[in-house]
Amino acid sequence: MEDKYISFDPWFGGFNNIRQSYELAAAISFMTGRTLILPHKIFVDHISNQKDKSTFFDIWDVYDKEAFTANFNCIDYKDVPEYAKYENDEQYFSKICDDITCFGHNGVDWGIGGNLSSTVLALGDICGCFSGSKPVLNINVDDKFIHFPRNLFGYFYELVHITGLDLQVFRKKLKDGLKFKQEFELKAQSIMNGDYNAVHLRFGDFNITRSSDTNVLKENLYSIIKSNFDASKPLFIATDEQDMTTFDPLRSEYNLVFYKSENKVEALVIDMLICSNASKFLGSKYSTYTLYVHILRHYKNKVDYSKIGLNYNNEHIENNRSNYNWHTLFTEMY
Repeated sequence: MEDKYISFDPWFGGFNNIRQSYELAAAISFMTGRTLILPHKIFVDHISNQKDKSTFFDIWDVYDKEAFTANFNCIDYKDVPEYAKYENDEQYFSKICDDITCFGHNGVDWGIGGNLSSTVLALGDICGCFSGSKPVLNINVDDKFIHFPRNLFGYFYELVHITGLDLQVFRKKLKDGLKFKQEFELKAQSIMNGDYNAVHLRFGDFNITRSSDTNVLKENLYSIIKSNFDASKPLFIATDEQDMTTFDPLRSEYNLVFYKSENKVEALVIDMLICSNASKFLGSKYSTYTLYVHILRHYKNKVDYSKIGLNYNNEHIENNRSNYNWHTLFTEMY
């Protein structure tokens, strides 16, 4: 029987959006028995230049590739001769949908290609998350290759109800297979150890795109921190805020700790791991960074604060299919 493959170009976004692409691609590979073609290097928003492929990021610089390939049937992009013609100076999958069955293809060769809702709905069609007249796309096809062009954005457990994904088996494979290299965990522990608390304050472009949320957070930061955290413990702050005077009201009462590095990727990983080891952690609304910290904490059997944050409370949301979306998270599914 001829081998079958699945390839994907990760979601055109930030690191944690891309991590979700890898999880979903691994889930589809696992449940269809297809070999997963691992992208060579990837575009990461805020880290890479879209027009300069030399700036693309090798995800295995931070994740343990041996652990991933031990849990999932994989092959490297460069080891698939049929894919060589799709690589050009800007990307690795140019015009691939002219030859290969693509799911959710929007006709745009590179970049986001359409608005957010239409791209996410392509995933919704695949997993059957959206009701009504939208068809459920059948990924169980005979094609040797199938491809997902920058539309895998969501959580793998969305696939359970329609596809019959074996959640118990896959969940263990994901925990064992997609993990940061030990060197980063050790460095995080050397920077912060013992009894401390942590927060993630997501500002950056949210100051523009989600200003109603970030403005409230900034204006009430002192009272929010004061009501949630004991000032006797160090408070680690992971943030993309450039104006550090934002934290001045806290400095007289709290021992604030920040991690800085010229290496943006290392800083991202270390911040998340330090937050994951904290006694208590609260994060920011709509942030997949915050949500991933909760996943890491879940793996480490830390106290679960995933439904409450600095500027949100999702304790009323039940863990059921109708509530699955990109900005709510049910850590028990991990």
